Parts: sequence; C-alpha cells; structure tokens
Amino acid sequence: MKVFLTLLVIVLLAGLGYGGWLYMQQTGELDQARITSASLNNNLISLQGALTAEQAKAAGIQGQLTTEKNRAAILEGELNAAKGQQNASASQIASLKAELEASKASITALESELIATQALISGTQNEVAAEISKLNADISKLNADLVKARAELTKANSDIADLKSTNATQLEVLNKVKDPRHFYSIEELKAWLERDDTNTNPTFAPLGLAEKAFILQVRALREGFLLPAAVDADSEHIYSWNVAVIGASIYVVTAGTDETLFLANFEVPPAQRPLPLS
Repeated sequence: MKVFLTLLVIVLLAGLGYGGWLYMQQTGELDQARITSASLNNNLISLQGALTAEQAKAAGIQGQLTTEKNRAAILEGELNAAKGQQNASASQIASLKAELEASKASITALESELIATQALISGTQNEVAAEISKLNADISKLNADLVKARAELTKANSDIADLKSTNATQLEVLNKVKDPRHFYSIEELKAWLERDDTNTNPTFAPLGLAEKAFILQVRALREGFLLPAAVDADSEHIYSWNVAVIGASIYVVTAGTDETLFLANFEVPPAQRPLPLS
C-alpha cells in the first residue's frame, strides 16, 4: 500500500510539473514573439528615419542647385552685357567668365551629388519596402504563432486545472485509505454492499470465497471503510468471511452473497477510527 501511495503521489506531481513546464514554455514563446515583433518594428523605424534624412538632404541639394543655376544665369547675363559694352575691361570680362565657370562646376557637382542622393533614396525606399514586406510576413506568422500559443496555453491551463482536480480527488481517496473507519450503522453497511458488485461481478464468479473476501476488504478500504477479511480452517475445509464492527456489535459478512449475520457484542465499543490521522 505504501508503494502504491508513493507512486500515485509521484504521478500526480509529475503531471502538475508537466503542466507547469508547458505553461512556462508557451509564455516564453509569447514573450519571444513580442520581442521579435518589436525588433522588426525598430528596424523599420530606423530605415524610415534614414530615408527621411536622405530626402531632406536631396531637397537641400535641389535648393542649392536651383540657387546656383539662378546665379549662373545672372553671371551669364552680366558677361554678355559686359561684352557688349565698349568700356568693359578685359579683366572684368575675365573675372565674370571665371565666376561663371566656377558656378557651372558647382552646378555639375551638385547635380552629381543629387543623382547619387536620389539613387541612395531609391535604394533605401526599396529596402524599406522589402523590410515592410518582411515585417508584414513576420507579423502574419507571429499572429498565427500567437493564436497557436494562446490555444496551447488555454489547453495547458485546462490540463493544470484537471490535474489539480484529479489531485484533490485522489488526495480525498488517499485520506480515506489512510484513515478508514467502521460503518456507522447496519443500514450504512447494507447500502454499501448493495452498491458493491463483488458478489455479482462475472469476473469474480470463478473465485473462491476467501479471494472474494479479500476483494471485498480492498474495495471497502478504497472507500474509507473497515471490512477486514477473516480466514479459518480445520482439517478438511478453509472458511472465510468479512467482519464489520458497528458500535459495539460484530457482524459477519459473506462476500459471495452479501449476507450479514450478527455475531456478538464487545463489552467496550472500539474506536470508530482505530488510528486517526489527527
């Protein structure tokens, strides 16, 4: 019996441990999913920030280019006007030409920088689009994983609740086995015998009276009752029965028929629970 009780407790604890492990595992998966989603979102925000900065830079270059083109147009107008003036000096014309050439060089440089920046913007836009596509795909997968994880968590919680309920039920059974009592009355004894099928179960039909008596003893014990089997013998026969103590009265119970027979009285009634837990 001690081995059985120990094994039962181990099984119950193992079941609760597994439920707790599954709960922690699914909670960890949910947390990891949230971390992954946040990381992807941060990457996208960073790329969008870089794109905004590059677009601002391109706008600045475009403004500089427009200003420089306007300046070049003015310089070209001044140069043409100077060439048409009789009193314009060669040094003045040369200075205007130099300024115009410098402005045109600046325009070329700005146009090259603008092209490079626009190419960078295009690449960043493609990268952003790819990241958004990836993020959407990952979000879809994460949502599916979250749904699955929540379902598994729900099942794990249900399993834990079932295990706790089973544990409570088994503990109740264990307490009955560990703290059995005598029947309170002959009516209670007969009602229990009526519910029990040791005398009618076809599985037990081939068994002898002694074996049935031991079965009846075990079944009674599992429900918290004392109904010990007794065996006696003479040179020819082996006799067996069960003993029920009700108050000060002793009854004989025949396991094969459920027949009860008053036997004797104690002078002093024994304790209702011979060895109580508390």
